[in-house]
Amino acid sequence: MTDYKYLILVILSAIILNSCLFAPEGEGEEDVPTYTDSVIVMNIDGTEQEVFSCMRGYPVAMNDNKRFIVCNEDLLIWDMETHNSTKYLTWIEVDYLKYLDGIETIGVSYDDNYIAFTSDNSLYCFDLENNEYEQITSGSHDEFPKFGIDNRIYFSRKDNENDNYMLMSIEKDGSDLQQICLSEEMITHIFPGQADSSVVYFVSDRLHFNKVLIGTGISTLLHEQPDEISIIGRSNDDQYFSFSRGYQQNYLYDTVSEFTQIYLSSPLSNNTVSKILPNQKIALTKTRYGSAVLKQWSIDEDTQIGEDIIIENTRESGERIFCFTPNGEKVIFIHIIRVN
Repeated sequence: MTDYKYLILVILSAIILNSCLFAPEGEGEEDVPTYTDSVIVMNIDGTEQEVFSCMRGYPVAMNDNKRFIVCNEDLLIWDMETHNSTKYLTWIEVDYLKYLDGIETIGVSYDDNYIAFTSDNSLYCFDLENNEYEQITSGSHDEFPKFGIDNRIYFSRKDNENDNYMLMSIEKDGSDLQQICLSEEMITHIFPGQADSSVVYFVSDRLHFNKVLIGTGISTLLHEQPDEISIIGRSNDDQYFSFSRGYQQNYLYDTVSEFTQIYLSSPLSNNTVSKILPNQKIALTKTRYGSAVLKQWSIDEDTQIGEDIIIENTRESGERIFCFTPNGEKVIFIHIIRVN
């Protein structure tokens, strides 16, 4: 009788444990997990809206225009054509929580072969082709890695001893560590130059947009926001950077004319954030509550282009963040229904 009861308990425990699993573990294992959040992918004109069942994380489009990454403790790469997901890094916990502030916490190389991430504030480089990762920094507080077009990794490092921050760069294999510049303020968003590899743009203190020429060690303040920046976007030629503040006002900075303008003035700007369409000089926005609305905006004329595009499957309230594929043909929304 005792053995019979024990067997029943074992079976019940196994059933309960299995029901709590979101997705099977495995290295590069194909799965389609069911989570409370969803990712919506659609063409730039609003057609062919597709919903992917997903998890919380920041969507990062890959450069092949066919896949996107969503990262939390693990890292999932979704194929937009087959709807299959591949789960990576289940054996190491990725630092990811700061994506909730609109900050990308991982970087993808331009050839899509490498992903830079941090775990316990140490920097790692993950080789997708070989399904291997390597720790390339240790003993420091490193965050927010991004790849440059020179395939170096640029990242923020906190100097606890001197209470300041450093913009750093390093090769994928951990060699040639360099300090780009110092900052008295926290460095978050990092944009290695796409048109000019000798330039790096970055945001400090969530307020200050800066530029540094590699090798000079001197950064220049380009623009100061009146309030903390939520979402930042840039055009592929690095001419335009967009800043969204508190879902109310949207700013545009022109690195050529060094001119800042507020666009999408009220009431159009209420509860919106914006980014720049990568290959065109057009800003896009969305609403925060209710059904998300996509707007295309002419930067040159400061007027809306076409009609509002209603994004389906976004009727429940919740934070939404988005990105574009590098060619600008698709928009990738993540719709966060539940925030723990």
